[in-house]
Amino acid sequence: GINAEYGTKQGLSRTNHKMCNRGCSLAMAIISVVLFVLLLAFPWYFEQVEISALRSSCKLSIFWGWFKVYCTTDCPSALDRVCGGGSSFDWRDSSGLSSEKKVMNTAFALSFLALLAACVVLLIAIIALASGNNSGGLKAVSGIIGTIGLILLAVAFIYFGAQVGKGETAFNNYSNKFAEKGDILSYGPAGWVVAVITWPVFLSAVLCAVIAK
Repeated sequence: GINAEYGTKQGLSRTNHKMCNRGCSLAMAIISVVLFVLLLAFPWYFEQVEISALRSSCKLSIFWGWFKVYCTTDCPSALDRVCGGGSSFDWRDSSGLSSEKKVMNTAFALSFLALLAACVVLLIAIIALASGNNSGGLKAVSGIIGTIGLILLAVAFIYFGAQVGKGETAFNNYSNKFAEKGDILSYGPAGWVVAVITWPVFLSAVLCAVIAK
């Protein structure tokens, strides 16, 4: 009786431990997918410039999105000069921005493919938790697809940072610095930072998926 009871408790303990591992794996996968969505939703780069008027000054912030430029300012007249009178405009309609389109298209495509990889890892985590079976095959698929996603995301934000940091694009044609903060002019990463943060989180999700029993 005592041995049987002990064995039952040990079995329940192992089962709970496995469920906890799979639950943690699922949680990390969900967080990763949410971060991927955010990094694709937010503009990756911004500029902020102080505009001097006759008796006052105001700041104009410009955020470079994948398809549009978004402007915010406390000086409405600045929108007429920079953003066509509105809070946003499609910068891809402008001529002579082939380099900018290449940078954005490449970073977006790589990030989107990485998001698909994260979705696969999430789907496998759901299957493992729902079925109670995290087989070696599922772990292998999570590991392979997750690794591909990690490589794609890393290439995306490294490539973007390297290209914009050259100072040869409309995103940053001031210097060969990727970011700088000044009294009149500031520029640097916005949503790009989310991409960098997403990488270690997604790495943790992949490791959890592979290790979880």
